[in-house]
Amino acid sequence: MNEALSLTVGVIGANSLVGGSLLPLLAQQGADVYAFTRKKIISEPTGEPIKWMNWENADFWRAECRIDVWISLAPIWVLPGYFQCLENHCKKKRIIALSSSSIFTKVDSSNTEDLQVVQNLRRGEESFINWAQRNEIDWTLFRPTLIYKPGFDQNLSRIAFFIQRFGFFPILGGGKGLRQPVHADDIARGCILALKHEKSCNKAYTLSGFEEMSYRQMVAKVFDDMGRKTRIIRLPLWLFRLGVMFLKCFPRFSSASLAMIERMNQNMAFSSQPAQEDFGYSPQQRSFWEGVEP
Repeated sequence: MNEALSLTVGVIGANSLVGGSLLPLLAQQGADVYAFTRKKIISEPTGEPIKWMNWENADFWRAECRIDVWISLAPIWVLPGYFQCLENHCKKKRIIALSSSSIFTKVDSSNTEDLQVVQNLRRGEESFINWAQRNEIDWTLFRPTLIYKPGFDQNLSRIAFFIQRFGFFPILGGGKGLRQPVHADDIARGCILALKHEKSCNKAYTLSGFEEMSYRQMVAKVFDDMGRKTRIIRLPLWLFRLGVMFLKCFPRFSSASLAMIERMNQNMAFSSQPAQEDFGYSPQQRSFWEGVEP
């Protein structure tokens, strides 16, 4: 990570959870960064080599500026809409894109929305790889597991919010399904490392966190990091059916589903050893709670 990154890097989905970790890290590494977003840009930070751009900015696309490498943090299924611009502004023909391990974990879900996500991920990945191969662009695909960043994510922060509001957390059965939460900072570091190692080209990797644990252990760690006494209650499935209907009344839990509850006992941990061997990926041990309001 100490070697300077003397590149012009275009980041798609710069306002995403991982984008908040990646942009400053790229700047620290010496990269010249174009941060692309479809949201309205109100103000730009000063003093950093980060140039915020709206994707529809016609002046940029008319200019002769060429991007050395691209990193896409947007949902993989929307990436095909960017292909033409990427072809025209990719100097070194190198791109890294984020997908998700949900392509494996949600394949047998009882929820139709989950199954649609799997289909979107599959089509997005296939389109991405086929497009890169046709255009002789070196690609790297990351499939992160449970992404978190205390106070900002929709995974562990949602658990913390429930604990803070109700003082306990319900689980189905023993909550034995394995998890390996990965911090957004670790994914950002993985992107930097992959750019520095050609061995990562034209391969897909799962990026997992520092520690493998059961769902119950993960919830207990959230309690511990929050400085609260662990109060985990086992509930039967029929009671969870009622609970999901109740939770949907809260905006934070509007996407709650019975399938989410059933996955508490599903193994969703994956090895990151290939990423460790090819480009030195090494996730750090981190807290699930940093004193930020969930």
